[in-house]
Amino acid sequence: MDIVNDLIRRRAACEQEIAEQDRKIQEYERAYESLRRFDGAVDTAQSNFHNVNTVKLNRTSELSSITSRCRTAQLYLEGSQRTLNGFGAKIVGAAFTGLDVMIRLKLAEYRLKIQNCENRISSLERSIDSINSMIDTARILPGRRMRVGIRKKTFWKRTFAVFLASVCLWSAAGCTGAGTGMDREDEKVSTELTQRQRELLEEMGLPADYDKLTDTQKNAVTSIEAMLSYLESKYQEEFCYLSYAEAGTLEKEHLEAYPASGTPSDVVTVYRTYEDGEYHYEDDYGNIGVRPLYESRVREFAVQSFPESGIKVFSDIRNLGQGTDGQSVTEENVLQTASAVTYIFISESVCTEAQLRDFTEECAQWMESQCQGVAAQICLRLTDAAQWELIDATGYEDKLRADIFTAEAECAISASGKVTVY
Repeated sequence: MDIVNDLIRRRAACEQEIAEQDRKIQEYERAYESLRRFDGAVDTAQSNFHNVNTVKLNRTSELSSITSRCRTAQLYLEGSQRTLNGFGAKIVGAAFTGLDVMIRLKLAEYRLKIQNCENRISSLERSIDSINSMIDTARILPGRRMRVGIRKKTFWKRTFAVFLASVCLWSAAGCTGAGTGMDREDEKVSTELTQRQRELLEEMGLPADYDKLTDTQKNAVTSIEAMLSYLESKYQEEFCYLSYAEAGTLEKEHLEAYPASGTPSDVVTVYRTYEDGEYHYEDDYGNIGVRPLYESRVREFAVQSFPESGIKVFSDIRNLGQGTDGQSVTEENVLQTASAVTYIFISESVCTEAQLRDFTEECAQWMESQCQGVAAQICLRLTDAAQWELIDATGYEDKLRADIFTAEAECAISASGKVTVY
């Protein structure tokens, strides 16, 4: 994928989330205002009850002058006073107090949710500003465009070349605030470039002499090489580079790659942190083996409603349950141990909008019965038949914001088992 298109996709995702956060804010504000009006009505009702009760107590006192002469009046007065001052009035008072406390807590909860959404929007806007700068930088880069698919290595060579050229320009412009976290006095860095590094540098026309690289380029090429080497040493297979992110305020330093024996959709993410004088690595390689198991179970459910020739299922495994690793996940337990976001693309040739609505309800019921203990989401997309033919595992994410869907629906289940349809 071209780096500019990838950045544009990331920006669109941020913009879409901002719109979603705005929608949530409006929803919370409406709920807050409605509850605030209800709170006012409760206060009025409580005041009215107190006033009525007081008036009735005052009227009963008028009987006191005749109670000494009339036994009936005495009994009525005693009963009225017990009613107005006794257990019943206390229950009503306690109910009003309890309701008032609940309303106050709920109002505070809505205010907090609104604040969280506003904070998230601010963070996303900062990300968009950063992405826009990256897009501007990438668009003025020199060099030739390479065709994807000539060799396994071509994809990550081209992407890595653009990345290095970008950080070169940022460095030359004196960009600050996005440090790589690699300038450590105690870190031992080899001044000899590996064959892989040389190939990448040569592709973009940069010097293959370590001493002639800028500090930013040195840090970038060293970091990516180290993280790829970690993967290849641990799993004894070659990996192809996809993307790299420096350590920042909002995220850890991480690299995305895929096995050379697989496809770019088999994404493995490596996270790296620096603690106690050394680097620590962690990765989600095990998720690669879990994905086909998860997709198989979802597809098995979907084909009960539509022919297999009209559906495509793609899952993104987010994480595994606590204490679970990829080796312990089976097709039988995958829905209860893996948290995933799954897209089901359904061709218009096999489904109508009415059928999609029915399938959405079936999907929610299925998730409630099958996906217990972990969070999961299924996104349904009724797709133009011609466009549906073009969707595949490596490029389906690029289609998500295209105007090719007749109808959309989503079902989600929380780790606690709550199902939401929207």
